[in-house]
Amino acid sequence: MAFLEEIRVLLWDGSSHFTEVLGERLTGRLGVTWTLCSADPGLGVEDAFSVGNPDLVVVRMGVETDCMELLGRVLGWAPQVPVVVVDGEVNPQNTHPSDETIQKTTLEERALMVLGRGGQDYLSWHHVAAEELARRFRHAVERSRAQCSQDARLHRDGLTGLGNRDWFLEKLSRAVEQSRPKKPTQEHGSPTPSGRLIPTGAVILMDVDRLKLINESFGRQEGNRVLGTLSERVLKCLRPTDQVARIGGDEFAVLLEGVTDAATISKVAERLCSVGRIPHRIRGSDVTVSTTLGISVFPFQEDDGSEGNVAQGLMRRADAAMYCAKQEGGDRFLFHTEELNRKVSEHLGLEYEVQEAVRARNYTLHYQPQVDLGSRRILGVEALLRWNRSDGSLGRTDQFISQAEKNDWILSVGGQVLEEACLQLSHWERQGFHGLRMAVNVSGKQFQSPDFVPGVRDVISRVGIAPDQLELELTEGVFLDDMERSVRVMEALRDMGVKLALDDFGTGYSSLRYLDSLPMDRLKIDRSFVQRLEGTEQESMVARAIIGLAQNLGLESVAEGVETQEQLDALVGLGCDVAQGYLLGRPMPSQQLEPLLNDRAAAADGDLTPDNVVMLATRQRG
Repeated sequence: MAFLEEIRVLLWDGSSHFTEVLGERLTGRLGVTWTLCSADPGLGVEDAFSVGNPDLVVVRMGVETDCMELLGRVLGWAPQVPVVVVDGEVNPQNTHPSDETIQKTTLEERALMVLGRGGQDYLSWHHVAAEELARRFRHAVERSRAQCSQDARLHRDGLTGLGNRDWFLEKLSRAVEQSRPKKPTQEHGSPTPSGRLIPTGAVILMDVDRLKLINESFGRQEGNRVLGTLSERVLKCLRPTDQVARIGGDEFAVLLEGVTDAATISKVAERLCSVGRIPHRIRGSDVTVSTTLGISVFPFQEDDGSEGNVAQGLMRRADAAMYCAKQEGGDRFLFHTEELNRKVSEHLGLEYEVQEAVRARNYTLHYQPQVDLGSRRILGVEALLRWNRSDGSLGRTDQFISQAEKNDWILSVGGQVLEEACLQLSHWERQGFHGLRMAVNVSGKQFQSPDFVPGVRDVISRVGIAPDQLELELTEGVFLDDMERSVRVMEALRDMGVKLALDDFGTGYSSLRYLDSLPMDRLKIDRSFVQRLEGTEQESMVARAIIGLAQNLGLESVAEGVETQEQLDALVGLGCDVAQGYLLGRPMPSQQLEPLLNDRAAAADGDLTPDNVVMLATRQRG
């Protein structure tokens, strides 16, 4: 360690006489320049430290001093600055400390109390010579700097230079301890007459949206550069007293102290959201990540007296709020409330139930008929997943799929669904129902997996179906992140003979720039546009446009969610090719569908209605 040429000493509760006597003892000792300044104990810590930016703080057990309280205040503000407690009066006739909490203890017991509270050293004024006093002051500074250097390695994030999770939890625990009122007053952190706690601080968790996309599109090095730039921007929009840490790959935490109303906290949160919206220049392009924030305030009523438990609880509450903010679309902030806590508990319960369903394969396939509007015949089915909940009821498919995608369970589920649907198609072929097509939905994670195309090829080969009987339904979001790769995957599937459909067309990006370059066979019109066919001409315009677009591009149009005869008649009039919906047949298990396939009449006359739809390929009899 480098030799200390100067040590700045801040004397807390240092009377002018004490400061003078201490200066005389230190002057010229150990070849160090000793710079002394004093602070009245009534000053706030921030004001006191602004006096001299000290290397060492000396707290004296004087007549008016609550030494332990002062020690806690100093360490709470600047834990990196060593504190030495000096015991005893300057005047020889008064050698006993007057602090009521420790005046009946021995010197050894007092030393243990001081060191246990975080002090660097404890000295008895009348038992330490001048040379020894200077040496122990210098050693306190050296030990503190060595500890800070070690802490920097252990508690700092190597990429941004900010503190890490452990560092932040330590800061938060100290802030929680400081927020507890010493007496039952109505000061900050105390109950008001209505019983409501006034906040003294807040924890903000900040998640960087779309960082994963930047890592995948431009490489992790560019993603790291974005994190570094963002951390600098965050620091600039906060007060010097606020604490910031990087606690995860794309997650930051901010500790605010001395805030007493939601409006002030909201202003800080809005600034953090604004910082997230500032574009980052990456390879000639402006890329925006945005941020999502969750906020919890302290103290709170469930404080059980343990700083560590409270700190962890605050983090969990902020995380719950952040999750709900993400569910609302992100790029915003939410305060934790009991209602949010209930929603997160429900979410965790749902996640566990879906995980158990995936593990036990508690899901089945139902099949919904697709009808050719020209021939009035059922030409195929769409395989739709149904979730069998533990209580025997059918769960919401969208919830099941959402959880499966979030936790990557969709890869195994999707593979099993594809194989089961193809096996069912093969079974119908053996029963004599020839020429049916099977439509299967594909998730984004399935499509992006390098094993997807080989997996499809393997299923077709093992099950023994004609590739052109299989139709894979993709949504626009599946391929927009990497159009070039997506086209290669689709072309590989088309070369195999598999048909491709663009699902829910019109609800996503619906960009005409890419549509004519995609090797698609069919456009599926979302049910929301089909429902508008019963409205005004303007309301039905989107469905009309999609059908016309499909015709111009040589694609087949498929309408979903047909529920009324009026909708069906309108689709026939517009020249739509295929329709499916409750009017023509609900999703049903295979055993319920088979009698329908077997017993329908072989021909139909008159208008197209649910009662005169016939099977595309009638059952072949011996």
